[in-house]
Amino acid sequence: MENINPHDELGRLDEQIKSATGFAALKPIYFRLREIIQAFPDDFDVQVTGEEIKQRLIARGTLLKELEAFQPPPPAPPEQPRPHSS
Repeated sequence: MENINPHDELGRLDEQIKSATGFAALKPIYFRLREIIQAFPDDFDVQVTGEEIKQRLIARGTLLKELEAFQPPPPAPPEQPRPHSS
């Protein structure tokens, strides 16, 4: 098992939250964030930083969900000419 610095990974997750362009992209970030917080219950810094990042993730998710809800529907495909029957 590789030794990952939780603070570095939290920073990477925070950057991924900022660059997420769709609500669905946040789901795996949320689950990984939760895993990190649970893996380091005695590390106060990880707990505080993790909770702060979780709040940013929720705020970003709310914004992205609202943006997705208000996007206009895609344009209808152009109508194909109907063959003439003779």
